[in-house]
Amino acid sequence: MNERQSLMDALDDALENETFNKAVMVRKAENVCCFGLGTYFKEAFASKHIKEKWHVNLLSDNDPGKWGKSFLGIPCVSPKELMQYENLVVIILMGDPRPVQQQLNQMGIRHVTHVDLSIDDELGFTKDREEFAGTRSRYLEAYDLFEDEDSRKVYLNAVINRIAPSRSRMSWDELYSKGEYFNIPFMNDNSGGVFIDCGAWTGDTVKEFSDSVGGNYRRIHAFELDRENFLALQRNTAGMHDVVLHHAGVGEENGRVAYGKGEGDNEPSSGISIMKAGTGEVQYADIVRLDDALAGEDVTFIKMDIEGSETAALRGARELLRLQKPQLAICVYHRTSDFWEVPLLVREANPGYNLYLRHHYNRNAWGTVLYAV
Repeated sequence: MNERQSLMDALDDALENETFNKAVMVRKAENVCCFGLGTYFKEAFASKHIKEKWHVNLLSDNDPGKWGKSFLGIPCVSPKELMQYENLVVIILMGDPRPVQQQLNQMGIRHVTHVDLSIDDELGFTKDREEFAGTRSRYLEAYDLFEDEDSRKVYLNAVINRIAPSRSRMSWDELYSKGEYFNIPFMNDNSGGVFIDCGAWTGDTVKEFSDSVGGNYRRIHAFELDRENFLALQRNTAGMHDVVLHHAGVGEENGRVAYGKGEGDNEPSSGISIMKAGTGEVQYADIVRLDDALAGEDVTFIKMDIEGSETAALRGARELLRLQKPQLAICVYHRTSDFWEVPLLVREANPGYNLYLRHHYNRNAWGTVLYAV
C-alpha cells in the first residue's frame, strides 16, 4: 500500500473510532483494565488517582497467583479472561511495556501505556472530532516536507502509533535510533557556534553539546523555567566557559506563567509542567521571546524540549529563524498536533530549511524530534 495512503487511512480510522486522543479513547470505553501489579502499580495507581480518573473496573497481570484476587477493591483477572469483555481498553502500568504490548496485540485487545495516556490527557491534545477532522490535510502536508525516506517512515509510523494504534506496523522499539540532538549525520558541525538550549533542565544537554564539539563553542544560552532545576543548572555548569543562564521559559510573548509540581513517586519534582499549575505548590516564572532575548546574538543551533510549548516558542523566534537559519532540534512528541504544526511553522519561517525526523526512545512516544538544517 502507498505510504501516504496508509497515513490517510489512519487519519480516517482515528476520526471514526475517536482514537486520536487516548484520553478520549479510554473515557469512552465500557471496561477499563490496568495491566501490571508491580512497582509501577504500587507507586502510581493510588497517588495518581488512576481508578477514579479512568473508571478502572478490572486489573490483570501475568502472575497466576494474583488471578481471582482483589486489589484496592478491584478484581484481578487473567489476560485470557480479558477477551470476554466488550468495549475494553487496557492501560499498561509497567516501566517497560513492550512485552505486554506484544502480548495484547496478539490477543487483539486495545491498549495504551500510562505514559502515552498521560501525555494526551495533560497536554491538551485535540479532543474534539470536528477539530481533528479539520487538521487531516495538515498531517499530509507535513508528511510531504521531509527530505529522506527514514524521516517519512518515522513520521508515518509515529503518527499512526499516536492516533490509530490498531493500525500500527512499527513499534517505538523498531523506530528507535541512537543519539539525540547532537552528532546526527545530516546535521552540520556546530564547532565554534552559539548553542541555545530551551528546556535546559539541570544541564544535561548543555554538557552533551559541549562534549559533542570538544568544548569548542563560542557561547551557550540555557533557558530553564523551573526554580529548582535552574539552581541545579547553575551548579552543574559552574565550571564551563561562556554559558549564559536564563531563569525563564520561552514562548510567543514576553510575560509570566504559573506552574506546579507533579504528584507521586513516578513524577519527581524535576518533572514540572506548566500544565499542572493547579496541583501542589504553584510557582511563577518569566516567559521570553527568543527574538528579544537573543537580539544581537549570532545563533547557530537551537534545541527545544519544553513540554508542549514548542510551537509558541517558534512563533516567538520567527525573525531569528528567518534571518539566521540556525539548525534546529525540536521535540514534537508532547502534542500530536505538533507533528504537523512544528514542521509547517519552521518552513513558514524559513522556506530554506531541510526537515528530518527521528525517534529516540524505544519504550513509548517520548523522544520524537524534528531536525531542521
